[in-house]
Amino acid sequence: MKVSITKMIPGAYLSPKGRYQPVKFKTGKPRYHPAWDLLCPEDTPIYAPGSGVVTHVDNDDNSDAGKWLEITFPKMDIVLKFMHLSKILVKDDEKFEPFDLLAKSGNTGHSTAPHVHLQVYHYGVLVDPSLIFKLE
Repeated sequence: MKVSITKMIPGAYLSPKGRYQPVKFKTGKPRYHPAWDLLCPEDTPIYAPGSGVVTHVDNDDNSDAGKWLEITFPKMDIVLKFMHLSKILVKDDEKFEPFDLLAKSGNTGHSTAPHVHLQVYHYGVLVDPSLIFKLE
């Protein structure tokens, strides 16, 4: 069963640029990346889609990813990374339950507009988020 992205990030929708990075960052050409850029107003809440643990918090808003958060679901070997956040409300090694508030969307780092860049890893491999999330 797939998780609805709008339950995790209310009002978010997939960028019309699709899966091509809109900014010709470093290469001079648009490039494919298996991630979702979810457009939403700055400070939109980001809720946990299930029970897990925070595995990394980075509050450096000047890095390419800006402020970012990594959470892990050990039983399913799934890792989620949320980038370009305005606020991170959890700490490393903190456990969370479904619908706990984790962070707020932003426009930090190498970003052209408020959004959340979502990456999904399964068994350590970067995969298409549509494998576990649905857009509705």
